[in-house]
Amino acid sequence: MNDSSRVRVSIVGVVVAALFCSLLARLWFLQVNESGTIVAAISQQTLRTVRTEAPRGVILDRNGLELVTNRVSWVISADPKLRGLSHTDPTRIAVLGRLSETLCGNAAKTPQCANVATLTKRLDDPRRAPVEDAILATDVSNVVRTEIVEHASDYAHLSLVALAVRRYPYRNDAAQVLGYIGRVNADDLKRHPDYGLNDTIGRAGVEAAFEAALRGVPSSQTVLTNPAGQVVGDPVRQTPAQPGHDVRLTIDVHVQDAAQRALAAGIQVARTEDWTDLTPTYGLYKYRATGGSVVVLDTTNGDVLAAASNPDYDPNISIDGFNALEWGLLNSKQSNYPLIDRATSGLYAPGSTFKLVSSFAAVAAGVRGKDEPFDDQGCYQSTNSTDKRKKCNASNAVYGRVALQKAITVSSDAYFYSVGDALWGVWKSGDQGRGNAIQKWARIFGFDAPTGIALSESSGRIPDATWRRNYVLAQAKRGIEPYKSNTAGYIGWNPGDNMNTAVGQGDVLVTPLQLADAYAAFANGGTLWQPRLADAILDGKQVITKFAPRARGQVAMAADVRDAMLAGFQGAVQDTQAPGTAAKAFQGFPFAQVPVAGKTGTAQVGAPVPDCIKHLPNGSNDVTSCKGDTSWFAGMFGGDPSHPRYVIVVNVEEGGRGGNVAAPIARQIIEAMMNVVPRSGPIPNLTTSHD
Repeated sequence: MNDSSRVRVSIVGVVVAALFCSLLARLWFLQVNESGTIVAAISQQTLRTVRTEAPRGVILDRNGLELVTNRVSWVISADPKLRGLSHTDPTRIAVLGRLSETLCGNAAKTPQCANVATLTKRLDDPRRAPVEDAILATDVSNVVRTEIVEHASDYAHLSLVALAVRRYPYRNDAAQVLGYIGRVNADDLKRHPDYGLNDTIGRAGVEAAFEAALRGVPSSQTVLTNPAGQVVGDPVRQTPAQPGHDVRLTIDVHVQDAAQRALAAGIQVARTEDWTDLTPTYGLYKYRATGGSVVVLDTTNGDVLAAASNPDYDPNISIDGFNALEWGLLNSKQSNYPLIDRATSGLYAPGSTFKLVSSFAAVAAGVRGKDEPFDDQGCYQSTNSTDKRKKCNASNAVYGRVALQKAITVSSDAYFYSVGDALWGVWKSGDQGRGNAIQKWARIFGFDAPTGIALSESSGRIPDATWRRNYVLAQAKRGIEPYKSNTAGYIGWNPGDNMNTAVGQGDVLVTPLQLADAYAAFANGGTLWQPRLADAILDGKQVITKFAPRARGQVAMAADVRDAMLAGFQGAVQDTQAPGTAAKAFQGFPFAQVPVAGKTGTAQVGAPVPDCIKHLPNGSNDVTSCKGDTSWFAGMFGGDPSHPRYVIVVNVEEGGRGGNVAAPIARQIIEAMMNVVPRSGPIPNLTTSHD
């Protein structure tokens, strides 16, 4: 090889070496860069936890019957990959369009039907975490499920999932007590950050009050997601769900059903009765009977055996959430607000049932002894007021000489008006302790305060001079007439105010539950119980938490006064000669088998006739501003006649006389509870009753 050849070989060798080094450098660069990318990608992956709601606990009645349980509902869920596709992606468009057609079928108004816009809204809900499945449809039919299974390729990223949803087998019975559930909203998530967007939460009643026990522990999956929010690989960690605990109530579903049925039937009968205050002077009108309630308590421990409210509703319609039409109807004047639990939250003037309080107040304050007679000539005129208008008994009935026992039996308003007037005189003289005896005894019996039941409830109102002053000044400050223009004319506490209070009228407001609790304290001899709705929280058959009866007060009752009053209450139901105000409603009842005592009430609402009537230009009358009387009955029955075992309170809004409507309803419920053979035929027309 000559020198020229050696040079050429050397040059080729240098070139080859250079190329080889370049290749090595490139391989090194690619390897390091790829490793860096992988490391960077891994470092950007995130651990997220996905939760699935556990089955809620069952709600049982006192005998173990299921008032609220669960059923299987098939739902269609979409995984996060479908949500991650753009709105113009062909797959997303095709899947949602096909699903809408399948859900609606040939009937676009079926409950499961949803158009593409609705499905898109459910899929893209901004509150949902990126790794959460979106529920697009619930309670899907077998036809829809079959279609999705057989044509799975047309429903990419969709799954069929069986979930446990609520079922209320007794439908309307105890609807307001049991409450309902709904999907969580933004406010719920702020208060409960551990809830997921697909979770449900108790909205009212027992469902809300015992949410913590009923909910259970959701299942969880911890997954790895990439920066796009997509799940990478299998779950890192999984925890199974723990079903919620069961709640056993004190409610007896058989008593509850009897109360619900008798109340509904009694309201229908009341609507056929002539509105006696209007007919015949102003034309033929019937009572409106817009609603009512029933409460049944065990006087020995405060157990709530029944709490019915009318109008009612079927909580099963809340399973998928109320739609706009349903929600609007349930919260409208047209339906008279069936979501309101009238037993615990309804506020009413108690009428003559409040004489329970006034009786003790009269004797304790020394203004009327239990045996001291009063000459009832049908009306009473205040001895302390310059207003000489008389206040009269119902129908101006004259009862002659009456002491406490007979005053209760015949419901002598004049007797109790005189008590209220006398107590006002004591108050005005400066002895406010004795003068406020009605208010004092009302609060001793638990009025003017919540009862403590495990439900939403109203506090009621017991008026006095302090309340009146504060109320008038507050109304005047808000610019409300007539208080704004005449504060001085309304701020005082007058004899008529205390007289009205004595007969459960004027500004007195109570709930049916408060009234039942007060009568239960009288029946058992003085223990004012906190109404007990929940008996226990259970894990299967094992008791986790037991709710013992709890006394919230004691009522010190003089034995001789209580005896006289109890005899008066017995006479109101059993005495046909006096006559008792509920005697006609209980005619033929086997009192030897089941002792019954009680008190009727007829409470005026709003301006009296004819002040409420508007005279129209054409000479006709408009009575829409007139309100019918609230019909009441508070009864004690069963067990020892001297200490009755049960209390029942019935009220019907704008139902008329207590003896005509509320008392017959109570009789039907008592008959059902105590296995008394009911009298034949419907509730009779009892328009001759006087209270």
